[in-house]
Amino acid sequence: MYTYIVLGAGKQGLAIAYDLGKFCDAKKITVADYDAKLAKAGAQRVNKLLRKKLCVPVKADAGKESDLKRLFKGADCVVSAVPYHFNYGVARAAVAAGANLCDLGGNTDVVKQELSLDKAAKKAGVTLVPDTGLMPGMGNTLAVHAMNVMDRVDELHLRCGGLPQKPKGPLGYKLVFSVEGLINEYFGTAYIIRNGKTAAVPTFDGLEELEFPKPVGRCQAFVTSG
Repeated sequence: MYTYIVLGAGKQGLAIAYDLGKFCDAKKITVADYDAKLAKAGAQRVNKLLRKKLCVPVKADAGKESDLKRLFKGADCVVSAVPYHFNYGVARAAVAAGANLCDLGGNTDVVKQELSLDKAAKKAGVTLVPDTGLMPGMGNTLAVHAMNVMDRVDELHLRCGGLPQKPKGPLGYKLVFSVEGLINEYFGTAYIIRNGKTAAVPTFDGLEELEFPKPVGRCQAFVTSG
């Protein structure tokens, strides 16, 4: 059985803690957040959903690497569900503590910093897997799986959107992660694979309209970073 640490007790952090408890042979799950009350309430909520006491709340500052190093010691895996700008420091702390890490990514420059820790991570015997959120993350994984089960793939187009089953408001959108992380995706340069090569394009490039069955209807899609 495994010991996990989930850094961040927001919506995604608690969903991750629940999945770890239900599907990942967990012995203990530490739910860590700068807001001790939020961490406690989150751990209690997940324990209630799991119908067993696996989650333990801890107060932690994602911006203090020395504190994170002590927290991560002895953990089999750390999952970072804090805003993207903390992730390089979190990754450094994980390597120093000898703990495996994955995070939700969201910013290419930060991910490049994390990838620069490759040699240090290998020397420490740990694995770092950044950018394992929705997109990049789940979408890429599903795309690769689809390619593997097909005889031939000429093109692959990835689309991602926060479209709830019951849309409300003028945008019909549902925010399920930090506003900061969302807005970050609409600025700067995005990196895509085009004709088999990495290409740098501005965000909002490639505007197109897509038609979906009701109640979704017509949507716009464009390139975002992350």
